[in-house]
Amino acid sequence: MAGYALGNRENEEQEIDILAENSEDTFSFSKSVNINLFDYFNNREKFVVPYSTIRKVKSARLQGAREVIYTATRRPDQFPHIKSLLELWGFGSYIEYLYTVAELGFLEGLIPVLDVGFITPDEMRSISEISALLKIPLESMHDYQLISARMVKGPQQVLYRKKNIEWAGKLKLPTITSVLIGSSLSDVRRKTQFEYISKIHEKYGTIHEVALETFSSDVPIKGIKGSIPTKETIINAIKLAKSILPPEILLTINVENNAEHITDFIKAGINDLGTIGIDFESKNSEGVTFEALNDKISKSGKILHQRFPLSKQFVKDEKYSKKLGQVFDSYRYKIKKEQQEKVKESKA
Repeated sequence: MAGYALGNRENEEQEIDILAENSEDTFSFSKSVNINLFDYFNNREKFVVPYSTIRKVKSARLQGAREVIYTATRRPDQFPHIKSLLELWGFGSYIEYLYTVAELGFLEGLIPVLDVGFITPDEMRSISEISALLKIPLESMHDYQLISARMVKGPQQVLYRKKNIEWAGKLKLPTITSVLIGSSLSDVRRKTQFEYISKIHEKYGTIHEVALETFSSDVPIKGIKGSIPTKETIINAIKLAKSILPPEILLTINVENNAEHITDFIKAGINDLGTIGIDFESKNSEGVTFEALNDKISKSGKILHQRFPLSKQFVKDEKYSKKLGQVFDSYRYKIKKEQQEKVKESKA
């Protein structure tokens, strides 16, 4: 039976206007739902049953989401009880499990994005058939939680992240990476990170997005001097990023923690809002509603515009798998046709 990804939604389908993306009067975002498959820090005994994700995905699709992010704070298959569960459910590996979960989301009309920690090149190649993007942060809050729990060492974690980003580049897999912004994290450190990201993109062309993840807690984490950054600290980080990163890379910020000053951050150089969850209003720390966010964007002279998790440029360049082409091929054709018409107009 055809899934929603193949257009089987009758009158419920909400078309994405991909041609309007990157227009001067629009400011894009991807509406998403996050499904936490395994949370090592809060409940390491719990592992999500694949078919239990369908209801949440269906609900998110009806709320207009086109992206589902599957996350795991640490590889669950390192634990014996999780390995036993995978075998009980009939999976030969953790990657088979991820593929199945992501495919269930895809069949309901959402584009899968994976944020699942360290995976090998072969595993990347396999999962890229069903996942549009891999989220591989250079640095995140979860990393510092792992370091604090002595699960990894800081330099080792950075090495793991860079290996994954490099492997994804060699395999031509679209990648979202992130840099952590805290009041006590130095500009020198950030500059080095942005330069590394820029070098990877210049070499492989696979960095889809750089997300600025702001330190979201004043509660000390062992091993890090960090706290919630000021508006000025964030603006300086944005300007630094813009001075280093290639202009085609989307530069985003966690809007849940930064909605209040979003127009200031846009003026500084943020060129996309990245992911906005369907639970934005309940999760954002500043009590800003989506309507209020929309008003802020409107007052800055822009119109909020929903996009796919994979940007117009990446769709145009066909940076997606054959399976995901069931959704993206028709949009790629629209982009190509638009370009042809513009060429005709210029010659007329």
